[in-house]
Amino acid sequence: MHYFQPLHEGYFANGFKLMLVPEPPMIIQAWNIRGLGCASHVRALKKDTRYLNSDILFLSETLSPSSKISPILNSLGFFNQCFIPPHGDKKLSGGLCLAWKNGIDLEITFQNNNLINALVFLDPPHSPWMLSAVYGPPHWCSKRQFWENMDLIGNSFSGPWICIGDFNAISNQSEKQGGRPVQNSSPGGLNGFINNNFLLDLGFSGNPFTWTNNRPLSANIKERLDKAYANSQWRFLFPDAAIIHLLGKCSDHLPIVLKTHKTSFLGPKPFRFEAGWTRDPSSHLVVKSAWRQHVAGSVAEILCKKTTLTSSMLRKWNLSHFGHIQSRIKFLTQKLDVIQQQEPTIRNIELEKNIKLAIDEQCKREELLWYQKSRIRWRSEGDLNTKFFHLSTLVRRRRNTIDFIKNSDGAWISKREDIGNCLVINFQQLFLSSNPVFPEDLDGLISPVLSDSDKAALCEIPTMEEIKQTVMHFSSLKARGPNGMPALFNKSYWDTVQDDVSKTIRDFFLYAILTSTVLGFLGSGGGSFRTVTVSSPSWQTAEMASILAFSGSTNFLINLPILLSILTYLAPSFSSSRFLSPLITRTLSSSTCTLIPPDFSPGMSMMNTYEFGYSFTSAGVAAMALASRT
Repeated sequence: MHYFQPLHEGYFANGFKLMLVPEPPMIIQAWNIRGLGCASHVRALKKDTRYLNSDILFLSETLSPSSKISPILNSLGFFNQCFIPPHGDKKLSGGLCLAWKNGIDLEITFQNNNLINALVFLDPPHSPWMLSAVYGPPHWCSKRQFWENMDLIGNSFSGPWICIGDFNAISNQSEKQGGRPVQNSSPGGLNGFINNNFLLDLGFSGNPFTWTNNRPLSANIKERLDKAYANSQWRFLFPDAAIIHLLGKCSDHLPIVLKTHKTSFLGPKPFRFEAGWTRDPSSHLVVKSAWRQHVAGSVAEILCKKTTLTSSMLRKWNLSHFGHIQSRIKFLTQKLDVIQQQEPTIRNIELEKNIKLAIDEQCKREELLWYQKSRIRWRSEGDLNTKFFHLSTLVRRRRNTIDFIKNSDGAWISKREDIGNCLVINFQQLFLSSNPVFPEDLDGLISPVLSDSDKAALCEIPTMEEIKQTVMHFSSLKARGPNGMPALFNKSYWDTVQDDVSKTIRDFFLYAILTSTVLGFLGSGGGSFRTVTVSSPSWQTAEMASILAFSGSTNFLINLPILLSILTYLAPSFSSSRFLSPLITRTLSSSTCTLIPPDFSPGMSMMNTYEFGYSFTSAGVAAMALASRT
């Protein structure tokens, strides 16, 4: 049983009021059980329900009277029950049951042969959300009226709403395997219902199909009939909610489970630079303070250490000064309400103006925060919408969440530690080298295509201005490096960091030295890296030019993917914009074009090109992949 937590109030040191209103965790189980008269069905129901410790249980096609179902539910702790009896000839069709445990504040508002509708009240703050337990009619003649009723129910309630159960309908071809192709549903069908009510598919974990006709070979048909849809308000209320498909044991339908809260992960949270910080002038003071600290080491090591120190200081500054945007907005709004009810003196009018500006600034910061988290790039920064980006973030997070994973033995793993271990073992085996033997001399394998002038151009050391222009050219909020810093950090604080960033890039082009400290930092502390040291300044002419001319040391080529990915995080790839882009179209042959993604363009960062070749090959093959791609 999940007990509700009390409301707590508190205050920050700076006077802002904090309201902690935890939503009660809840588990809802829905299953088209296809009859409770069978002992095996009852056993499966009891086993799953006790294991899940469900709070609300919805059963469809019970095919049994309430007198037989009620004792079973009582034994499972569901003492609150609502029944729709079976109908049709000999009462052998349909039958619904919605049951819930004590402590769940639930009120039935409507019921018929295809639906049990209820309001679920949160405590606190005792505001309801609507639950529609659905059993879609299997016959076409009844579907139109069913969807019309569902639209009416949706229009009658303006709060959070979720629909769960067996819809007996699919929205697209991806929800069906076998049988006839799916035709677009009519305007009054499932897709029309989803569009009319602006509902979101909550997705699922597990088997992609919840129903099968249990026929063999080509006659077998599988469909995803059991699912859940919710509006954006419900999604905001339960951002971590997830649907899980359980294993099928007896019915031709799989049970589905809705968990409103995922298991908390108490591991360390990585640092992430927030775009909204740049709007606060005091953030510049924090960065300058960190950058003035004396640190020892090589040029690259100094940059890494200063970046780490900056991350630590920004994290503390965010907690003490910048964070808690919602609490600040609420505090300022309450203060504005008080001021507006006072006499309109010159002082109060000026104070009201300043409070409005402060509220507007906090709203802009909130919009920018969710814009960055949403990863949406097709809207301009001036066209922000907090609710839209917040919802986009929730959907993306839910889509990217790994709740279960199937190991090599076919067993499902759900514990976070076990999932992590399984992934580590899998990638260790995946990238384990087979120790292939390569000839030492590969000079004649591919003919050089670059002229001496091209090679000389590639060896030029970038100027400070060229580095700055390239840094400013890159997307501000695109994927950041493992240190949590996107390109926006360098752009916003360039006056402070430019010397160290530029020196590091120029130093590498001169000497090609990356110590283990740098590699460990940029690799986020993971894996074992070799220190790459080339002492001769002539390395560029002998090696860099030979890479694009397809001759020279293959040992360096094997290290190149690591080096280039490292430089991607030190600063954006200036070589792609100044050196490599003009040469790409001349160096790519028809045979190498087959390896290039369709959306590849001369303006694309060559770092991604190198990393692509390295990601899908062993170390030895990577050398050939890199050579053939450039």
